[in-house]
Amino acid sequence: MKRWARVPDYWYDSRRRYFEKHHGRTGALTATAAHVAGTSLWQLRCLLQRRDSGTPKGHLGLMMRHALRRQPKPVHVEKGQS
Repeated sequence: MKRWARVPDYWYDSRRRYFEKHHGRTGALTATAAHVAGTSLWQLRCLLQRRDSGTPKGHLGLMMRHALRRQPKPVHVEKGQS
């Protein structure tokens, strides 16, 4: 990630879609928990060292919100219909 003032919503949606497709819902939640834990430790370390973590404001809250919200079901279009 580059330096974003705020990470765009599509980044969280894309990340979730990838992990759910390749690892299922449980795998996606596990990956999110690992990301949140790692980022929290990083922010704590930066706080103790009195330096900027580079993490956009509200990142962890948005990550959790996107991970826990209900995903809409895909729309299936039958052949011959548009």
